[in-house]
Amino acid sequence: MEKDFHFYIIYALAKVSGFDRKVKGTEDNEAQIIAYASQYVDDNCERSYLVPKGSESYQIRWQDRFDKSGAGYFNPLITQSVNIKSLNQKIQSYAFMPFHFLPGDYENVKINGMSNPYCTTKNSANANKLTDDALKSGDLYRIGAALHTYADTWAHERFTAFNEQWNKVIEWYKDFKALAPNIGHADAWHTPDQICKTWRDHRFKNEGLIINKERALEAAENIYTKLAKKKKETPWSEIKKPVEKIIYLDSSVNDADEKMVYDERRRRIEKFVGEALDYDKDKWISEVLDFELEAAKKPHSNEPPMLGEEELIPVNIRLKEGFESSHWHKFQVAAKIHQSEVLRLAAAL
Repeated sequence: MEKDFHFYIIYALAKVSGFDRKVKGTEDNEAQIIAYASQYVDDNCERSYLVPKGSESYQIRWQDRFDKSGAGYFNPLITQSVNIKSLNQKIQSYAFMPFHFLPGDYENVKINGMSNPYCTTKNSANANKLTDDALKSGDLYRIGAALHTYADTWAHERFTAFNEQWNKVIEWYKDFKALAPNIGHADAWHTPDQICKTWRDHRFKNEGLIINKERALEAAENIYTKLAKKKKETPWSEIKKPVEKIIYLDSSVNDADEKMVYDERRRRIEKFVGEALDYDKDKWISEVLDFELEAAKKPHSNEPPMLGEEELIPVNIRLKEGFESSHWHKFQVAAKIHQSEVLRLAAAL
């Protein structure tokens, strides 16, 4: 799934299901924290973060550890990877598997008569346990992370987190996309995650087209049912039709135009919840980072730039005092709990 599901649809489902109370000490309600944490699973990775200081914003690269303003340091966890590091077995084991390709009820899936214990299956026993335990904990950040993984069991169905032949959908000589490493659904690119797409998984030759809208609606129903049960709120049958309209849209929207689809789906969600929504992927980390600025040196020189040529760069990057009470830190702690729970569930595989 992508942001239109992981943030916007999750927000709508959470708010309508009763997660609408203001959270003490923040400007957010419960649904906002759940939805942000859900989408942040994709954005909490080794990328550049745009962090404001004064009237400008500066690029801050991800760091494997951040210094604290006081003493010591904090080791954050990545929950996604966007670069060559994805080829690293540790990234596949500790980011992809726990957060995006949860091992499921693999005995039900076979390719050439063989099954794979790391195969993701929709609505699996592991996915239900992970989500139910998060809901029982009452930790909104953990609930958001679990709902991301739970939703992905539909979008990533029958793929694994690892670079292996099992994930090979297309032969290299038939489509240049097949030159990508066979990690997850790389052969199919982003298609399995895009609600508007219909596609074919060539590993299963006797199967018809996969309609992502059907998968998304089924995921939404299961997620809403869990959330509403927790709050004892409106049953799914009473909100099914408006959610269907959000997911399926209608013939006036061209499925081939991804921007049109995204914008219209967001518009309908905002109408459904009665408020404007926005997601800033750098917001949570911007609230905890502090740094100074200094003039960058000339390339291949120790000389400072001439007057008027200064380019200011961030230095002494650190976490602010009191960061432990921030959204970002609470997400990090929840992600570590989530990861450990999945590793425990997968320990016997």
